[in-house]
Amino acid sequence: MGDPSSEISIPILYLDESICVIDKPPEVFVHPNPLDRSAPDCINLLGRRLDAFIYTVHRIDRPTSGALVFALNKHAASALSSQFRGGEIEKRYLALVRGHLTDRVRVDRPVPRSKRGERVAATSTVGPVAHAVVDEPVGRYEEGWFSLVEVRLHTGRFHQARRHLRALNHPIIGDTSHGDPAQNRFFRSRVGESRLFLRAYVLKFAHPGTNERMEVTAGLPLWWRTALEAIGLALPPEYSTAARVVCGG
Repeated sequence: MGDPSSEISIPILYLDESICVIDKPPEVFVHPNPLDRSAPDCINLLGRRLDAFIYTVHRIDRPTSGALVFALNKHAASALSSQFRGGEIEKRYLALVRGHLTDRVRVDRPVPRSKRGERVAATSTVGPVAHAVVDEPVGRYEEGWFSLVEVRLHTGRFHQARRHLRALNHPIIGDTSHGDPAQNRFFRSRVGESRLFLRAYVLKFAHPGTNERMEVTAGLPLWWRTALEAIGLALPPEYSTAARVVCGG
């Protein structure tokens, strides 16, 4: 059998001598997994591709996709880590969820620091982007109601977005840990998709070398666009499906 990581493509959204911003594919670890050394991870894949030592400054869950920034030297790693610790980096996610969220909501709800860790303070803001109704029964509901929502994480905790949306009774489609099994089954049969619909959509930060303000938008991959179209959910024009990078904005 061949190396499974050789089939993994990691799109690079931005690259210079200090940082690399990628569009992390779903089901790819950020770090090597000690329980499964054969599982692909961003550190090794990028390190080989760039022939460089990769510094991790933040992470996203294995099933989550989207914008992820790495440092390529110690100075950049220190500067970016400081921004993350200080809450200076804006993180915006898109999530496809059950039900219709109609109002912007701030969630202050503790979540575990790690899988078996103590609960710590966690804050998110969730707002509606678009809605869809599918005229088919889904689980115990006569129709399928779905919302595309934007999540802003003010803290970075373990499964924070997933736990907070579950607490709002709007679990994320494709979430096998905190989601709704009936909704997930509907998406597998109706859309043919079982991946997690949580996307690290925008990162805003100060470039560690130039201090220039950067905004990286990951856009939406084909499997996201296909799923939204299948349930009749139209993306508002201010949300781009294409990746883009704005410097100094």
